[in-house]
Amino acid sequence: MPVYEFQAYDVAGAAVRGYLDADSPSAAREYLRGRALHIVDVRESDPNRGTLSRFLWPRFGRTRRLEQAVVVSTHLAALLRAGVPLVEALKAMAEQTDDRKLGAMLRDVCEKVGQGWPLSDAISTHPLYFDGIYTNMVRSGEAAGNLEGVLSQLAVFCRRRLWVVNRVIAALTYPAVVVCIAITVLAVLLTVFVPRIIEVLQAAGRPLPLPTVILMYTSDIVGRYWWAFVVGVAALAVALRWLMTVPKWRHRVDQLLLRLPVFGPLLKKEVIARFASVLAALLRSGISLLDGLGIAERVVGNRVLARALAHIRGRVAEGTSLASSMRADRVFPPTVTAMIVAGEQSGDLADVLQQIADSYNEQIEVATQRAISLLEPLLIVVMATGVGFIVLAILLPILEMSDVL
Repeated sequence: MPVYEFQAYDVAGAAVRGYLDADSPSAAREYLRGRALHIVDVRESDPNRGTLSRFLWPRFGRTRRLEQAVVVSTHLAALLRAGVPLVEALKAMAEQTDDRKLGAMLRDVCEKVGQGWPLSDAISTHPLYFDGIYTNMVRSGEAAGNLEGVLSQLAVFCRRRLWVVNRVIAALTYPAVVVCIAITVLAVLLTVFVPRIIEVLQAAGRPLPLPTVILMYTSDIVGRYWWAFVVGVAALAVALRWLMTVPKWRHRVDQLLLRLPVFGPLLKKEVIARFASVLAALLRSGISLLDGLGIAERVVGNRVLARALAHIRGRVAEGTSLASSMRADRVFPPTVTAMIVAGEQSGDLADVLQQIADSYNEQIEVATQRAISLLEPLLIVVMATGVGFIVLAILLPILEMSDVL
């Protein structure tokens, strides 16, 4: 049965909102009337709403989704391990969650599984919650008859991804706050205080110094055309987001990012760590190396590395070892290929890949903290320079007038 979202009022006039299973909208309305509810709206629930926001900001809510994936994977694995049937486990989780959208998604998955759908097919209809990695790992667990084991691995994998995302957010929080404060302070000074002071200085009838003239024109431009700056930044963001959906431009941008002096090597390490972590999780779940490389190619997040992985996958399909295929492309560092050689020879390729991911994540964390420690005083200096220029431009004509008097 479909899942419907409803809004209604009870006999006391209190608002009631929720979800229910029904064969049709009319059946849902009939059920609600039987509960003495005055119906406002009944519609089929769609947990994947928000297409425009996902186009503009595709990573919005990413941390929340990863947290939910960890909870769903952990609880579902525990229930299955305890012998609870899959449909009953999904139903219990849907009833216990406080998140309405998550509950609607779980009810929809439960309904599809109850109709005979494999769990992997059911969750594939909710890409906001379960990406291709998750779906393929669940499919491999179903094929091997080890669904609860794969779900436990997925919980660990999603927890590691969540740690990486939280680390990046924590590192960027302070610089972002400083930049926002600096922009706010300068905007208030230029649009509120500076125009009033300039009027007083102009009323004195004396020629203004060059810094004061520059400040006067800057304040006038910001005060008159602030909306143009806002519209321009928004348009630029949308245009850049659209360009990133064009494969040719996306490849050029990714290529340029990898060649940046300081940021490029850091980004390359992050992409390699993601590739190693994803491939390790896929191999542990029972997915073949060829299929794992194909999935990693789609989720690695950089078109240059994705193209290299496509070439590597082709060579592996022809019978070449993974390490030899990676050496031929010269994209991966020699230390990575050397470790993969050891993993292939020992038969512990998944463990070696996870070691590579952990090692690179540690290097990224150290490099990020070092960069942030250098960026923080730089931001303070820039902010102090801007405010100092405003103060200097205001004090110069006042000091000149005091000398004359």
